[in-house]
Amino acid sequence: SVDVVLLADVVYGSNPGMWERLTDTLLALSGPSTLVLQAESRRIEGVLYDQYWQQLAAAGFTAVELPWPQLVPEAAASIAAERAAAQAPAALSAAAQAAVPGEAGGGAGCGV
Repeated sequence: SVDVVLLADVVYGSNPGMWERLTDTLLALSGPSTLVLQAESRRIEGVLYDQYWQQLAAAGFTAVELPWPQLVPEAAASIAAERAAAQAPAALSAAAQAAVPGEAGGGAGCGV
């Protein structure tokens, strides 16, 4: 067995067959003192993530959610800013237009 297994972005969509193979691989690599760290980004609501975690629990793994925003505050702030910007592009464009010197309202052809 290994000491640490690091997984990043390995749970895709809703394919329980793939999760079974991933669980089997983790079992093959792991021993009683192995630490498995998994980072994921839930991109699609409604997929079967909970089923994946239940499958790992049934295989003997214990899941503990880490408070990553507290562990890496700079990353959390950056992601929050990116999400806010993606949700409000019109507001960013208006702010950029208002910042153009010498032209009321930003003028034609100015934008983000």
